[in-house]
Amino acid sequence: MKKNLLIVAHPDDEVLFFSSVLEYFSQDIHVLCLTDGNADNRGPKRALEFKKAMAFFGIDSFKHESLPDRYDEPLVYRDLKTVIQNNLGDKTERIFTHGPFGEYGNPNHIQDSLVAHELGLKENLKIFSPNVLDLPNASTFYEKDNSAIHLEVWKKKLKVLEEIYQKEYQRFVTLVPPRCRETFLKSDNETLHILQYLVNNHELPQLNAYEPFKASLQLFKEHGLKRVF
Repeated sequence: MKKNLLIVAHPDDEVLFFSSVLEYFSQDIHVLCLTDGNADNRGPKRALEFKKAMAFFGIDSFKHESLPDRYDEPLVYRDLKTVIQNNLGDKTERIFTHGPFGEYGNPNHIQDSLVAHELGLKENLKIFSPNVLDLPNASTFYEKDNSAIHLEVWKKKLKVLEEIYQKEYQRFVTLVPPRCRETFLKSDNETLHILQYLVNNHELPQLNAYEPFKASLQLFKEHGLKRVF
């Protein structure tokens, strides 16, 4: 097994938000895609696209599960837990997965993140999610963190999105523009408590890093968590 585990909800999420992770850890990462990506009846095509993306980045360890991707149905908690548990290995040290806001509010991303955080933090694993809110203290994983490196990864990301995931990319490029410099936040119990608040109706926790977004979290809880696409 690999030291790094990337968990995403749908084919293309791994490229949109984690291209630098795929590039940097290509020889020591297992990629888990949870759903069939069939919300728009493109499941078989998206499965093939996922395989092509893995080949592009030289990933030799990946699993595409078939949890049902539906607009009007949440993912089943026990199924998520079983699938993620089955892909955690004895050598796993880091988990990369979606953040508490689901990047653009996607409820599947948030459900994925909740289960990954519950299991990962219980095992004292390091968990990282995309820093889409531009919070401080985020990091990359390059020893030499410079613009030239990020530019090269960005070019690869665009190539995969434009040539492999073209159909999906065309749908939401204006909503989720691909970032040139990906940074990641290390999770802690605050992240887990936010996810439990959003998904399981727990009380809103005392916030630290996410304090500036307290009002947004409350609005998000009341009006968000609806699958738009």
